[in-house]
Amino acid sequence: MAKKEKSAGEKKQVPQFEVLVDEQNQVAKFANSVKIWHTPFEFYLDFGQFIPGTNKIKVNARIVITPQHAISLRNAILDNIAKYEAQFGKIKDIASMRSSMQEKEKKEMREQTSEYVG
Repeated sequence: MAKKEKSAGEKKQVPQFEVLVDEQNQVAKFANSVKIWHTPFEFYLDFGQFIPGTNKIKVNARIVITPQHAISLRNAILDNIAKYEAQFGKIKDIASMRSSMQEKEKKEMREQTSEYVG
């Protein structure tokens, strides 16, 4: 038996699924933190929210996925970030935002100090 070769233009079809959301029991949760850890068999994603005035994070949801799904999630996130940035512009990472905020604060302090006449 001869094995059928796929041409370069021929793509493997990916099945499409309809996503069903139970609106009555589905509650959207805000997260400004995610901790990711893993075992040899699963990735754990703990989504949480900083508690103001403390150094604590309250975990709102824990999602457990396979390593294969972790790769699919990574690819989907990278694809969506590229689409977002094409539409709205480059996303600043937290470190650069923090750095620019610190520079702005230093500049404001210098301006306030130079205006002081005593």
